[in-house]
Amino acid sequence: MFLTHAASAIYPHVPPRKGVRRIGKGMYPAFANSALGKAALGFGTSLERALRIAPTAYSLAGTEATANLVSQTAGRAVVELRGVWDNPDCFEVGV
Repeated sequence: MFLTHAASAIYPHVPPRKGVRRIGKGMYPAFANSALGKAALGFGTSLERALRIAPTAYSLAGTEATANLVSQTAGRAVVELRGVWDNPDCFEVGV
């Protein structure tokens, strides 16, 4: 619910779900540029590598959320998320 309210405040002229999606699109770059992200991913890493280490990144974040990379092919990945915020289809992987 907080995420939906934040999206409405940041992007007041678009539907809340679209605002959540816009916030979600910034999550990987924000994580990759953080100290934790740089330690987990290394510098200049690819999204493919980030997906492979997603389970480790989620455990390092210290939340109850978990991620499991189910499958990955060129241009496609299936990640199982548990214990994440609501709206995973537009905020987490799949953005």
